Amino acid sequence: MIMSFLFIALSAALGVGMWFLVIGIVFSIGGGDLFIVTHYDSLFFYIAVFLLCIVSYLLFIKHLLEKDLQLLLHICVGTTTLFFFLTPWLS
Repeated sequence: MIMSFLFIALSAALGVGMWFLVIGIVFSIGGGDLFIVTHYDSLFFYIAVFLLCIVSYLLFIKHLLEKDLQLLLHICVGTTTLFFFLTPWLS
């Protein structure tokens, strides 16, 4: 029971974190203007952390499917998606 709440909280935190990583990637690319310089070091860092989050989330999904916890999986994916799209209004 406690692990289920921990998984849901982790899913919410991952949704918020992925939002900020996507925003970081978008702003690190630059707009191609004369005075906007692309920061490749931060772009590489944001992409690497974003891919790490995706891989860890896929392992998390695999674990829940192996334990036959599809309902918890749907709740966690819904929580991640909800927090990903609600983060701009929450912050």
